[in-house]
Amino acid sequence: MNHKEYIDWTLIEKSFNSKLSEEEDAQLSEWLSESSKHREFYLNAVKESNEDFEEGLSALKLSDLKADLFHKIKIRSRKAIYKKVLLSAAAVIPPVILLFSLFFFSRTNTNQNIIADFSPGISKAVLVIDNEKKIDLGDSICNIDIGYATIQSSDNQVTYNYKNQFTESPKINNLIVPRGAEYSIVLPDGTKVWLNSESNLEFPAKFIGETREVSVSGEAYFEVASNEKLPFIIKTDDFSVRVTGTSFNINSYADSKYSNITVESGNVIVSFPEGGQNQIGIGQKLSIDRDTKSVDIQYVELGISSIWKDGIFYFDKETLESIMTRISRWYDFMPIVISDDLKQLRFVGKVIKYDKASKVLDMLKSTEYINYTIDGQRIIIY
Repeated sequence: MNHKEYIDWTLIEKSFNSKLSEEEDAQLSEWLSESSKHREFYLNAVKESNEDFEEGLSALKLSDLKADLFHKIKIRSRKAIYKKVLLSAAAVIPPVILLFSLFFFSRTNTNQNIIADFSPGISKAVLVIDNEKKIDLGDSICNIDIGYATIQSSDNQVTYNYKNQFTESPKINNLIVPRGAEYSIVLPDGTKVWLNSESNLEFPAKFIGETREVSVSGEAYFEVASNEKLPFIIKTDDFSVRVTGTSFNINSYADSKYSNITVESGNVIVSFPEGGQNQIGIGQKLSIDRDTKSVDIQYVELGISSIWKDGIFYFDKETLESIMTRISRWYDFMPIVISDDLKQLRFVGKVIKYDKASKVLDMLKSTEYINYTIDGQRIIIY
């Protein structure tokens, strides 16, 4: 290959199987960032690879693709390309290249070759009673008698209705929300909790004692019923939260680098396993780095952290890698971003999350910095 003029075709072939070295990955990323023609060319190559997967790549078809475009494209300086990308991504209001909005963006799916798509998540959960009995919950209304209470499920919410005074030692229940789903629950004290995809809430059948304690993993929004005599405590793997009555969002997915809590009303006390605590109030977000255990507190716009429960994805200078992880939980697909440079691109915008996945992806694509293809359960970003 002439490194000053052309992209090496073997880099494209090797990317199909994720066999690129770090240097090769950077070269391919540079080439894809150069122009929409490069990205269209790569998309065609991916499609040819997928269509001929079982029989092997067709040398004739691939050579036709190469002849059509390969020797016609030249590469500019990597420094110039990424200077442009970083400048566009760094500012809050950059040239609109990485901005999109559900209010100002309206277009049909322009990727005419898509033969598959992913539907948005649904109201779905599994309620585990006393660590034994499993109940599937969905949109339909159901009433389940468990002896000491009747459990009612309707309108994406489960509620406990107790029959009499509950004095026995409370057993632990779990509300499990899988990928591609969401659900909510009214706890025994009247606290309401919304659970995002791939999240779990562990709680007692009845709050007995001097505190109200639950555990959560994934993402959940709490509206805690006020009771100054019985503090409400939420435990995660990274911190515990103590309140008497307030509302806040917790995001604590095991595969994320950061775990955080954002307060929308009242005040909370956040304590850490290693010791120490912080008090945060309205509009403050506390984040903990899972690797370094460092804590960062900042003010954020109210309502943004919990807007997911109202049917909207909001991205605030968020990396493409983080965005793909978030939406993959909701649409239940495997995201593949082909280079580290693309993973670090940042976007700002709002997207209705009840559209199909291609709508969200087309909004990202409209910035002209990425493209995508759907391959079975995978979405490949390049």
